Amino acid sequence: METSGTLRIEGKCLYLDELPTEQYRPHDELRWVLALPNDLVQYDETSGELWFHRRIHVLGPFLPGNEVVASDISWRRTRSSECGNHRIISAGSIDDCPHLSDKYRRACSVAAYSATHGWLPDEASRRLDRIVEMEALLAELREVESHRTAGWGIDQADLYTRIGDSFVAWLWLTGDDPPSEELRDIAGEHQDVEIRTGASTSYAALLTAQQAFGEGTSVDLKLISLGGEVAEFDLSRAVAWTWINHRSNVLEIGIDRRWIPHEVASVLLTGDPDVYDDSRWPPEEELYAKIAEGLRDHIDVPFVVVWGLIDDDP
Repeated sequence: METSGTLRIEGKCLYLDELPTEQYRPHDELRWVLALPNDLVQYDETSGELWFHRRIHVLGPFLPGNEVVASDISWRRTRSSECGNHRIISAGSIDDCPHLSDKYRRACSVAAYSATHGWLPDEASRRLDRIVEMEALLAELREVESHRTAGWGIDQADLYTRIGDSFVAWLWLTGDDPPSEELRDIAGEHQDVEIRTGASTSYAALLTAQQAFGEGTSVDLKLISLGGEVAEFDLSRAVAWTWINHRSNVLEIGIDRRWIPHEVASVLLTGDPDVYDDSRWPPEEELYAKIAEGLRDHIDVPFVVVWGLIDDDP
């Protein structure tokens, strides 16, 4: 896997800032702490130049603000306590963003957008510029009715979301009351901005619930077998990530079932620790439904339990 973005070097912290486009991974962040193999990186604090040694080649120099592509990547659950509490992305290598054709001389951001969304480079470049403006506009709109803000995003057709051919920035409000006159006035100045109503839960409430949940660190599921024995399972071992889904207006909890012992899953589903042994996987959807049932007493906003993946080996 690979991803591209802008390289930032701040003190001892190396960041990768992704483009503010529609995201497919479970996070709301655009900044990652970039972890590279220490023995392959050379950094000159005086010039601010970073070099990457790959076999017989030396790549670079890379400077803050350069667009780069990071390859052989994996996303960690952990955050960096030294670098802004941002999540960490590990990469096996970085390289200059490739220019696919001298004819267009396009940066990797335009090339990636073209490939993902199916637009020629000129339109891709226009949309990327407009997305930056849309992000600022959405931030302004959220401030006007922050207590009703439930979600926001940018509709744009691609291979993943398949949401149609629209290119629209939207703000979603709770309740069915019409938006304020101020909101309507701001949005009315832009043909590609919409205000939507009807959400059930505010973003602030979802965020509070996400922070309280703490990726499962405060949740022990109590398991009762058919024999009446009671045991507890630390759910944080299996929580890969949590994410506020702006489109669905729910808190998503990604569970990696590989980190749930077979006997624990078996008790959850049947009450018998021996029904599902090491040779038989329990049904995934039924397992997630049981975990959701056990979480209802711990989460007071709409949520769903879905498939997740933890990079470390179970």
